[in-house]
Amino acid sequence: MVITAEQREERRHYIGASEVPGIVGLSPFAGSNAASIWLKKVKGAQQKSTPAMDYGNDVEPILIRWASEKIAEKLGTEVDRYEENPEFSTVISEKKPSTRHSTAPITSHLDAMLYLKDGTRVVLEAKTSRFEEDYGTAWTDEVPAHVVCQVMTQMALSEVDVSYVVVDLLNGTRKIYRVDFDSDIWDTLRSECEYFWHEYVLKQKRPEGKISVSLLESIDRHEPDNVLVLTGNEAQDFIDWVENWEEKKAETNRLKKGTEECRMQILEGMGDHSVVVAGNLQV
Repeated sequence: MVITAEQREERRHYIGASEVPGIVGLSPFAGSNAASIWLKKVKGAQQKSTPAMDYGNDVEPILIRWASEKIAEKLGTEVDRYEENPEFSTVISEKKPSTRHSTAPITSHLDAMLYLKDGTRVVLEAKTSRFEEDYGTAWTDEVPAHVVCQVMTQMALSEVDVSYVVVDLLNGTRKIYRVDFDSDIWDTLRSECEYFWHEYVLKQKRPEGKISVSLLESIDRHEPDNVLVLTGNEAQDFIDWVENWEEKKAETNRLKKGTEECRMQILEGMGDHSVVVAGNLQV
């Protein structure tokens, strides 16, 4: 699902359903662990779009339409309508009067909410994946753990008991899976999200975990008053880091230049020949 710049800024102030797997340590994707999510909330870091993400956004409406008809057929009914990208949020409550409420701000922008003519209302999530082995038999709940976390959160927030996951496996195969709401799983997810929000985000305390360089580079560092003054050991440590980086950068440039010079020597030595055999070496 494509989000706007305004929605991206809004996401700093709540936990998205797709971020829940990372918070509980079940996301397989780089830049989706608790430390990376914390950086997005506290520092406004942004994940760069990838070709895989762009492809997923492009095919999402197609998968939604296809799966809607297949699900209705499977249930022996017809599609009444489906609503794309509806938003649902937790009801913030310190006392948590319902098992689906939370003391942490959690929000979900669904891929679609499917309304069937028999009165059934189900969450519909679209995925693309090249890892066919991660998905089991169609129409079962044999989907990866991170998908379970996401749709469980979506069902909790939208107060729906059934979700379907449609997957484009990028080999010409499409499959549909069903995941039912489980209050025990949701209790665990909600508890972990509440701890993450109150212990790390609100206190601006970074959790453990690696953060990608690209995510660190995405932080806006151009505010005139956004100045960090270091003294003593902290200042010296930072100076050492910068000097080490400059040294490594210079070394990399030297190696790159040397590599290019060697490549030119090889090409000049080959002349206009496509293959050169020199003793036991063939280039």
